[in-house]
Amino acid sequence: MNLRNGQISVREILQNPQARGLIQREVPQLAGMLNSPMAVAWQGMTLNAVAAQAQRFMPAGRVQYLIQCLQNL
Repeated sequence: MNLRNGQISVREILQNPQARGLIQREVPQLAGMLNSPMAVAWQGMTLNAVAAQAQRFMPAGRVQYLIQCLQNL
């Protein structure tokens, strides 16, 4: 998947069924939030912005692993 150097939006990532499945599988605590009305607020964020925030809640290595998995789709 072309992540456009991290400038791809979360919305664009989630439109890809494989990417959505990967996120649901690898980050199950987010699965319920993907269809939440609150999701609209962060779906416009870039992958880089979300990755920076995610490092507050999970190890940086885990974030990089997920980004690599997305690139491999």
